[in-house]
Amino acid sequence: MALLVLIILVSLTAWSLYHQWHAQSVLFVAAVLLMLAALALGTPQSAALREGIPLLSAIVDSFASSLSGVGLMIMSIGGFVAYADHIGASESLVVRAMRTLERLKLPPNVLVLALIPLGQLIFVCVTSAAGLAVLLMASAYPVMLRLGVRPVTAASVITGTTAFGIGPASALTAAAAQAAGIPVVDYVVVHQMLLALPLMVAIAVLYGLSNWIFDRGADAVPPVEHVTESEVKAVKPMIYAVVPVLPILMMVASYVATEVWGPQFTLSTTASMFMSFGVAWLLHTLSTGNLRDAVNSISVFWNGMGSIFTSVVTLVLVSEVFADGLIALGFMDAMLEAIHSFGASEALVIVAFVVLIFLASILMGSGNAAFFSFSPLIPDVAARFGLNSVRILLPMNLAASMGRTVSPISGVLLAVAALAKVSPMELAKRNAIPVLGSLLLMIILQLFA
Repeated sequence: MALLVLIILVSLTAWSLYHQWHAQSVLFVAAVLLMLAALALGTPQSAALREGIPLLSAIVDSFASSLSGVGLMIMSIGGFVAYADHIGASESLVVRAMRTLERLKLPPNVLVLALIPLGQLIFVCVTSAAGLAVLLMASAYPVMLRLGVRPVTAASVITGTTAFGIGPASALTAAAAQAAGIPVVDYVVVHQMLLALPLMVAIAVLYGLSNWIFDRGADAVPPVEHVTESEVKAVKPMIYAVVPVLPILMMVASYVATEVWGPQFTLSTTASMFMSFGVAWLLHTLSTGNLRDAVNSISVFWNGMGSIFTSVVTLVLVSEVFADGLIALGFMDAMLEAIHSFGASEALVIVAFVVLIFLASILMGSGNAAFFSFSPLIPDVAARFGLNSVRILLPMNLAASMGRTVSPISGVLLAVAALAKVSPMELAKRNAIPVLGSLLLMIILQLFA
């Protein structure tokens, strides 16, 4: 009976998310209903709630735990990204990176291939998928059109630059590292980048293949004039381009210092964001020479924290509760029993959770929502099967962002489609070959590495 109720509630949740109901509200209501159903059916997993922990207290405790940890970290990231964008630092980084690419005078098809890894490296610094896509639509998109790339092809490639949620400033990375119980920089340097780097190359080649297939028989687009020097000079000076990279530089430097001199040099992601914001504010103050405006500009940082709280941190909070509801109604036990019935191999466990998170990300249109819902469950799952939790969390981390890239209801595809005046479904179709190919390669690499 519990399994039937679980299937019904999860199906209704999936249907609501697919039809773009408010994700946080849907997940919160679903979480409460899952817990109430577990209490009513008396499932073994709901024993803690039956034995004196009120439902409301369980929800509040989950909120408080998430908000004081990964929630504050993500909010600091949101504040820093907003401020870097406000002072023109993000635009300076993107425009100069794209200008450098244009100077190489590559053929249009090769340019498309080169943009993927370059854009992905920028994505490590500018961690908002929709934000980076809009910046690239303002800078890289016109460059590609000038070089003869078709609009839908250029738009597809731009969405592809956000396929991997990597880097120490990524919310997905922060959540994965916390679930694994290891420092963020360790997770990135020791695990994440080793898997992501070959995937960047592979997805670039696959995008070239995919767009060649879709563009066959289409009329060629004649190239037009290049970006002028005056257009480049319109953005902030070169030093501003360093600002989005500061948190990464600080955390890597802290990692090296810790390895050499000991743990007293460890720098958290949250601390690096606040320190980088301080440097960015000082640069902006010295550049403008207007102390009053500079002080007032700090409000952008707080507003950025508030905005990311509304859009992302609330997803973390309700997703934790949703995961608790799934556990209470026996979802994890049912899934693990199914895996055991097929042999309970390491490969099966990894593939099952990667496919689960990939499909959930497509359905929700959000890699964050999908990953935050299931990542808290992984340490217990890994312990049951005698696995290192990173072995499961790492491919799930990348699968979550890949699923978002082929979801026609994701924010990044909707934003790019609107700016390029193409269909989100067309972008999703073009992204399917490179993303699915990269997903398969990722699973193979993870299983046999």
